[in-house]
Amino acid sequence: MATPLELFFDLIFVVAISSAAAGWHHGLLEGHYSDVLRFLMAFFAIWWAWMNYTWFASAYEHDDVVYRLLTFAIMVGALMLAAGVPDLFDAGQSVLLVAGYAVMRFAMVAMWLLAAAGHPERRHTALRYAGGITAVQLLWIGRLLVDGQGWLMATFALLVVAELLVPVVAERHGVTPFHPHHIAERYALLTIITLGEVILASVQAVQGALAQGREQGLLLVIVGGRSHHPSRRRPRPRAGGGHLRRGAHDDARVRRPGPCRDARGRARGDRGGRDRGSRATRGDDRAVARPTADRRGRAQRPHPAARRPCLVAAGRPRRAGPGTALTADGIGAGR
Repeated sequence: MATPLELFFDLIFVVAISSAAAGWHHGLLEGHYSDVLRFLMAFFAIWWAWMNYTWFASAYEHDDVVYRLLTFAIMVGALMLAAGVPDLFDAGQSVLLVAGYAVMRFAMVAMWLLAAAGHPERRHTALRYAGGITAVQLLWIGRLLVDGQGWLMATFALLVVAELLVPVVAERHGVTPFHPHHIAERYALLTIITLGEVILASVQAVQGALAQGREQGLLLVIVGGRSHHPSRRRPRPRAGGGHLRRGAHDDARVRRPGPCRDARGRARGDRGGRDRGSRATRGDDRAVARPTADRRGRAQRPHPAARRPCLVAAGRPRRAGPGTALTADGIGAGR
């Protein structure tokens, strides 16, 4: 399980990643699309330093004072790297960024030397790691003397290959016992913290846009999907009159306003299409929806008990009259 020190370590590196992403963002706003290369350069330095420490910590569990001090030294180097990112985007070279990367890498050299002293069976592998990291880091420092955009990119590519070859050469004669579950946990925690930073940046972007008076456009983006929500669709007319609408249950569909009919098109009830149990339903099936009139000529609606039964899914009657029974399969039949 990751320790609080490792979580704090991940948080520092997420700050460095955020600084590199901010420099790329400003470059895009100014139309400098080539700044993506500088972002990749800064991100590689951050990512490679974080990954080397994470894999080392999964194999060698040191919890003494020296190990903690070296861990804090790597954090300081990450903050120095983050502070030097603007110079990298402006001039293509940053002394502070290289200094921060050197602090992180030389701290890793000290950790590998401690591992070599404490584990004689893997001493040769640890010494190869320490020697390879030192040699490549000296080349990174010498790269500060290079001038010209083409030479800077060429030397960067060569040193990246050299960095990737260090583990290959070191693990040739001995395999370091890395812990896969601990490594996977560290990757997941770094991803979660990075997503939190992304959410924070998104909220700040929305706040900045609202402060500049862009409320209408943002509201369209936020509620744009509401018009396509299924609950806003209008019911489509169907043959036979009325619409299909949803009732209290999702699977219940009732046809309105016509009466319920059987497979032959006759109103449900007895075979003659009549229900002798109710006076209001005598005659043809159209009499069900026909209103009556009182002595003053005002229209009256038929009594609810005289209406035909309309069934919903799963055999539940929505309305049933006194002359209608419910069979086992949920179909109304006259008594």
